[in-house]
Amino acid sequence: MNDFEQPAVTKIRETGYAEQPKIYGTDLLGNEVYVGEEIYVLDMDEFIGTENLGEDGKKILNFFNVPKMVAKN
Repeated sequence: MNDFEQPAVTKIRETGYAEQPKIYGTDLLGNEVYVGEEIYVLDMDEFIGTENLGEDGKKILNFFNVPKMVAKN
């Protein structure tokens, strides 16, 4: 770090993030899902992150009208 570097730039350089992403939870497939990502809600306790699905999986869930929302804290 030099004397002129902004603290946010230093944090991004050191961690890769301006701030650590907040984990929403672990989806049905065992993948971490972060706040702000889209999820398919299967029931009150189960969900799947859209980033963890291929196009065919998304088409199937859409066909069965599985609700999709943004993961929020």
